[in-house]
Amino acid sequence: MKKQKPAEKSKPEISSLKVHLPNRKAADSFAKLLQRPLSSRHKTIRFMGRWSPKMKTVKIKTKVPKSRWRFIEERKKIVRENSKRSSWNTDDFFNRTWVDMPPFENKEVSVYHTITVTFPKLADKIAFAELVKQPISEKTKSIDFPFQKPKEKRNLVWIGRKETSQPRYPIFIISKGRAQYGPLTATALRDIGVPFYLMVEPQEYNKYRVLCDWAKDVLVLPEGNHGKGPGRARNACWDYARDVLKEKRHWCIDHNIRAFYRLHQNERIRVGDGTIFRAAEDFVDRYKNIPIAGFGYKFFHPATETQFPFKVNTRIYSTLLIDNDCPYRWRGRYNEDTILSLDVLKDVKKNPTHEDLNAVNADGSLKNSKRERLATVEFITFLQDKLNTQTQKGGNTAEFYQKEGTAAKSAMLVDIHPDVAKTADMLKRDHHKVQFEVFRGKWLIRTDERKAELKARNWKPLKDKNSYGMKLVDLI
Repeated sequence: MKKQKPAEKSKPEISSLKVHLPNRKAADSFAKLLQRPLSSRHKTIRFMGRWSPKMKTVKIKTKVPKSRWRFIEERKKIVRENSKRSSWNTDDFFNRTWVDMPPFENKEVSVYHTITVTFPKLADKIAFAELVKQPISEKTKSIDFPFQKPKEKRNLVWIGRKETSQPRYPIFIISKGRAQYGPLTATALRDIGVPFYLMVEPQEYNKYRVLCDWAKDVLVLPEGNHGKGPGRARNACWDYARDVLKEKRHWCIDHNIRAFYRLHQNERIRVGDGTIFRAAEDFVDRYKNIPIAGFGYKFFHPATETQFPFKVNTRIYSTLLIDNDCPYRWRGRYNEDTILSLDVLKDVKKNPTHEDLNAVNADGSLKNSKRERLATVEFITFLQDKLNTQTQKGGNTAEFYQKEGTAAKSAMLVDIHPDVAKTADMLKRDHHKVQFEVFRGKWLIRTDERKAELKARNWKPLKDKNSYGMKLVDLI
């Protein structure tokens, strides 16, 4: 009998960390700390060391003479790689569209050199953290060396003018199973004085009514524990805003958002009132083809990278401003945010695939070039600090993901929009990837009223460039 080969041991996952060096002096110090020569050619290096708790030192095996522990510059200019910019991402486009809005500027913060450090074992990573004297967790993607203590900004908030410090349209928070944990979004809005409605299922009404008695009203769905996803609750909010409140638009917000931020001049600072909601509403109302808009995720938009005030034609998640006359509604058991965004962008009743949407004539012109296409807008200057999916008890975590995982969620999206969505293994779990870039060629269409207003003042912005009066205020 042949001997069976022993099962191969799975190789441990090698973690890595980007280290940003602001200047030549820092690069030299880093080389001395690692006890090795470095140069501008080094993109990736491996670190092996051990931390000795008794001696309180890091032991590094090196045979390189101390005289060579330095950084060698082999090219004149070393800067962080530029952020990817789409063809429509131009200063000219945003100068023409971001008019009469809060000022925005966020340019790339350049560094002298960036190097990726890999760690074969966890012990190496622990030793490295002790060596650079910085807290490093498994979620840490990059650090600056030497460590720079962030400026204390916890007490600073953005405050706008009183007359524009409240949203014009009603805000609805969908919540289930989180009354006892505290719906974070309700607390966040209460803290900045923004009114809202809660939409809950009947079996939880009493809990929410008592624990969230500061809400403008707690609305009740006709059915609970139906297992068909939050789309029903979202559509119920939609109906209430349109049929009862008679509003043009409404906000629909998830219940796991800790705070709201403004990104400006390479700083993300909390807001202290509802000015960003009002500014977003005003911007969307100036165009006639934006049925859905919303705020970006804070963790997706670093303050150190080149950013524009908003993105056109992408997915809108968690905080959505919806036109009540939008021809598409919430559908699907989960992934309903992505499905709705794609329904709008593809205008699926007329163009079921993105190929139909971009169909061209023999001369290369669009077949439906004059048709007013629908668009979405994600605000980058206005951000939401949302918890990662499945990190808070209750909600969809208890309803779906703990029992089913995320594979079915991604499969449903691919079933509905197979031309632009595909399954993928991301973030160590089943996920999906959507080709939103195929919709980037569309532009925003101003309303006739907005055109007349701009024409009357010769297309010039208002004299008061900070039309919402936003300023930083110290709460102490």
